[in-house]
Amino acid sequence: KNSPFAMMARGGGDEQHLSCEICTNAYTSTGLRTPQVLRCGHSYCADCVRDLQRRAANNTISCPNRCGVMTPADVDVPKCYPLVAAVEAKEQQDRDRMAVLLKCSTAAYSLTRAETQVVIETCQLANEVDMEAPLSAIRSRLHTLMMTSIEGSMMNRMQGVFLTKWVGGTGKSLRSLYRATRDGPSYGDLLRCVGHAR
Repeated sequence: KNSPFAMMARGGGDEQHLSCEICTNAYTSTGLRTPQVLRCGHSYCADCVRDLQRRAANNTISCPNRCGVMTPADVDVPKCYPLVAAVEAKEQQDRDRMAVLLKCSTAAYSLTRAETQVVIETCQLANEVDMEAPLSAIRSRLHTLMMTSIEGSMMNRMQGVFLTKWVGGTGKSLRSLYRATRDGPSYGDLLRCVGHAR
């Protein structure tokens, strides 16, 4: 079976399988984006499953993957615990990565070599940092790079990384943030460029 659940069981659960196939939003470990598993083994976020239940014909959910297995619409669809565990692990990894980035901006002198590698990979700085240099030089270079303003913006690279994470990291979000910082520093300017998210 090619369901995300089956792929996770075989050990092939990469990040693309940590998002709902219907709405394409990333799964979360709690709330409306928690992965739930239909009887066929395919998983979707709780919000999309609820929508499938509302639109169910003859009180049965037909799997969007057209696998032919029906799920009763009037029963609670269970969480997909292997996917929830993978999502929780990814969320923890993201929190750890953000903590290292914050450490780079506030206490770069105490970064370990492994933490410098996290900063370099997360911010795609491999071409801008000499990894053969002494650790103190790498720390200093990373701090300088992360605190330098993005060209044409009032944000530094560190702020850009955190905002990218906050808005979901899509290219459209980045372009909107860039326009907002380029066109004005106020919240009103941001809303004018990005629009109200509801």
